[in-house]
Amino acid sequence: MFNYSLWNKHNEILAGEILNTNASEGYNCALQRASPKDANIWQMIQVVRREEADVLKKMSDAVKGTKKKSNRKRARQREHRHRQLATLVGNYGKMKIRDFMNEAVTFYNYI
Repeated sequence: MFNYSLWNKHNEILAGEILNTNASEGYNCALQRASPKDANIWQMIQVVRREEADVLKKMSDAVKGTKKKSNRKRARQREHRHRQLATLVGNYGKMKIRDFMNEAVTFYNYI
């Protein structure tokens, strides 16, 4: 149906690339929360204008070198999980397929 390369993430995982759309999903969720329920077009224009002002402020801060304090604990946890996934994917072909699949299930069931 689809070319294998379209859905295979093996190389992306090993290269440390972003694998999902969490950033865009987060933005959509935030925009939805900022919008009044049953908003008309003018209310939505105001929401988008506020969002644009926020983005311009963030860009200005980035140019000036001022940074918002990041959540290092969450970043470290995310980096650790990504390294675990890269190790798992890197071991594909080096272990029995059943063992690999068990490891994959364990990885994805871990919360």
